[in-house]
Amino acid sequence: MDVREEIRGSLFAGAAFSLWGVLPLYWKLLSRISAAEILSHRIIWSFIFTTGFLFLYGKKKNLYTLFRDQAKMKYIALGAFFVSVNWLVYIWAVNNSRIVEASLGYYINPLISFLIGVMLLGESTDKVKTSAILLALGGVALIAAGSGRPPWVSLTLAFSFALYGLMKKKARADALPALALETALASPFALAYILLTAGPAAAVGNATASIHFLLFFSGIVTAFPLFLFALAANRISLSTIAFLQYLTPTINLALATLLYKEPFTDLHMASFTLIWAGILLFSFSRWWDYRKLHPRGPAGAGRRENI
Repeated sequence: MDVREEIRGSLFAGAAFSLWGVLPLYWKLLSRISAAEILSHRIIWSFIFTTGFLFLYGKKKNLYTLFRDQAKMKYIALGAFFVSVNWLVYIWAVNNSRIVEASLGYYINPLISFLIGVMLLGESTDKVKTSAILLALGGVALIAAGSGRPPWVSLTLAFSFALYGLMKKKARADALPALALETALASPFALAYILLTAGPAAAVGNATASIHFLLFFSGIVTAFPLFLFALAANRISLSTIAFLQYLTPTINLALATLLYKEPFTDLHMASFTLIWAGILLFSFSRWWDYRKLHPRGPAGAGRRENI
């Protein structure tokens, strides 16, 4: 793999994860609108944008081929459900000053994904990876015990996105056609919600032009980072992607504490320290496994993914 391609891929991935990291800035602009209404618009406009993109760039064959594959469509339908839950809870968390909890969820998500892989897919583990998962789960248990309630926002985000990833792995579908079909399946429910809740309290027909524009643009801010991610996946290894993905919760956490002044208590610090320790241990273990399998470190060892 050309070094320049590896650099480009790393830049694409860094841009994608950074954009996902600053997404709370966008949802905060819509904080007066209910999370369910924002989600509905996000689904509909994502469907329109991704489908339009595929038709514009002559990729509609990818869409038709995927749609006719009923085995894959089963997993895409389940993926649509899990990603809708993830988007809804994330938007709600951002606009209810729970970004710290959201960032916690995305920190532990890769560990939960690995745990699901071990339990459901028979993937192998070892003492180091098991210790990493136990450290992270200890951090979650600590914050649950200290606050007197389970961190449901964090756990819902972590498990819903992990299960979404599992469905993507099962479907083995390209990124944008899969997103187009996921949002196509969810769009009738989103449209029904908008129609059923139409009235003085709804955004459509009552909000300012700028709010309407932000709702429309939500489809682009959803699909564009995924497009960058697809470009990155074609150029760099999965181990590099796994490392760069922590940009998202790190930026989330910085925004929560520095810009929005959400509390970050000693309990949070103790919990996050355990989770960060687990992440470091887990990342090192995965990197070590990768180096043993690929001693020359080929940049393109990950599964290539088309747009």
